[in-house]
Parts: sequence; structure tokens; C-alpha cells
Amino acid sequence: MNIKAALLAVAVTLLAGCASTFQYSSGSEEYRNKPLVISSVKVEVRLDSAKQPKGYLTEAEIAETVRADMIRLLQEHDAITYAENAADGLSTTVKLNYFRKFSYGDAIAKPEFSGSIYVDHGSKRLGSRSFAKATTKFGGFTDAMVNAEVAVGKWDHEDEPRDLEVIASVLVSDLEDF
Repeated sequence: MNIKAALLAVAVTLLAGCASTFQYSSGSEEYRNKPLVISSVKVEVRLDSAKQPKGYLTEAEIAETVRADMIRLLQEHDAITYAENAADGLSTTVKLNYFRKFSYGDAIAKPEFSGSIYVDHGSKRLGSRSFAKATTKFGGFTDAMVNAEVAVGKWDHEDEPRDLEVIASVLVSDLEDF
């Protein structure tokens, strides 16, 4: 084995060990690395906004929108099942810090968000994950079009649910790592 192959093997081993960002509690082993069944989704939002123009969602509306988007995405997911009354289902709680940024007038820029995800079974915490401040990314050409709309002040309250759907998608993707 040459030195490059040995270093690559060490790097892969280290990265694989660091890939999971969930902090697990004892007793979580029986739920990890098998198909997840989520039976409850709760979203708590702390909205930071310089102003609240007419038409923009409130904290409660943002929380319900993200929750509904997460449930829809979980129902469409192959590796995670959403079954509201599942006997052995897990519950997930998201604590979301949502910073609405304004550009021109009442138009908004892409929001920033951060927070934590908790996975519980009954009253027992199985794991948690914190995520640092990030912004929404739509991918490829769509992201370029959104950036153009933001740049000219055309991204507004009618578009904010699209940002929230991206956030919900990120959260569901994070649950895959449980």
C-alpha cells in the first residue's frame, strides 16, 4: 500500500466518523440506522424581523407552514415514514430561528435561519442536532433567478413560502442522518 492510499484511507475513516452531526442519547441505538417512523412534528419559531408589513407571515404562521411542508415531505419520503398515530413512532421538535431580511421597501432578501432538531420517543430524548446560520439555496438556475428577483426587489411576501419549503426540505434531509 502506498502512502497516498494510506492517507486516503485515514481521511475517509475520519470523515465517516465525523459525518453524523446528531448527538445521541443512550437508548437511541434501536431507532438509528433503520427506517424511521415519525408520528409527530412540532415547530417552534423565533422570528427576527425589522418590521412586519401587511401580508407577511407571523411567527405562528411560519411555524405551521414549515410543519405542514415537513409532514408533506416526510409523506413523500422513501426512507422516513410519517404516520400520525404510529404506536412506536418518534416525535421531532424543531426550534427555528428565522431572520427575515428586507431589501428594497417591503421586498425581502433570502432569509437566514438556524436552530435545533430534537428526536424523542415518548418523554425520552433520543438525539439532537444544532444547525448553524444558513440561508436558502434553490439550486442551479432557479437559485440564479431567485437572486435576480431579490436584487431588483421583486421577492416578497408571496415568495416567502418558497423559502420556508426549502428550510423544511433541509430539516427533513437532516432527519435522514438520524
